[in-house]
Amino acid sequence: MQAIAIANQKGGVGKTTTAINLSSALAERARRVLLVDADPQAHATQGLGITVVKLSLADAILYPERTNEAILPTVVRNLFLLPGGTSLVDTEVLAQTRAGKEQSFLNVLSRLGSEFDYVLVDTAPSLSFVNISVLNGVNYVIIPLLAEFLSLPGLVSMISLIRSIKNGFNKNLEVMGVLICMYDGRTNLAKDVLLELKANFEGSVFETKIPRSVRAAEAPSFGLPVTEYARSNPVAIAYRELAAEVERYISQFMDSKRVTGEEVISFHQAKTS
Repeated sequence: MQAIAIANQKGGVGKTTTAINLSSALAERARRVLLVDADPQAHATQGLGITVVKLSLADAILYPERTNEAILPTVVRNLFLLPGGTSLVDTEVLAQTRAGKEQSFLNVLSRLGSEFDYVLVDTAPSLSFVNISVLNGVNYVIIPLLAEFLSLPGLVSMISLIRSIKNGFNKNLEVMGVLICMYDGRTNLAKDVLLELKANFEGSVFETKIPRSVRAAEAPSFGLPVTEYARSNPVAIAYRELAAEVERYISQFMDSKRVTGEEVISFHQAKTS
């Protein structure tokens, strides 16, 4: 099982859209996928058309033995959801008083066994206890980003946080890549930001770029991923390409670990110094 967080402390950068549609695209590839909604606003849950929830991630964090009970099927074959919700706010307080709080999300993952090929986590745009717990438990991070210069300082901060966690609790945490969302290649600004990213974060930027699309913005109101709502839309196609790129990355990364017999540290080294 590969666990991937979709994370950025900045909001409005395409985290939830990426979490939903990358999950759906991986499910299309006959992978069993669990999407975890770790945001109290529960946008990923709502975006998949689920409005009535009995148990959520908050319950799973406090009572890991109820994890599988909280998982729901979705309209997409092979795609399942562990819902989010406002109860995660209370979990921030309750879970922090417990011993071993750093592994709260890891305890949730341990209950899944080998049932899923992928677990993708949609995180909140904050530096919360739940987000830190998620980063302590996953294997990889995808950082969605807008092609704007004001996005770059936040990216540096995010990578610094990931390195801190990697040097602390989660030695296996890797930045899989930076994903440019709502990209418009016709503008000089988008082109300049892309060049800046590739120059300063060499090897860390996904080749796939997610374009802007009204249809993609409409899809959540119908409770569907854009990969289902508008299958031939450029955004749907881009997320399928991203799914293929993600699987190539993991395959190459695992092959590298097998060859060297040790953890690969520099697969995606960002130049932040």
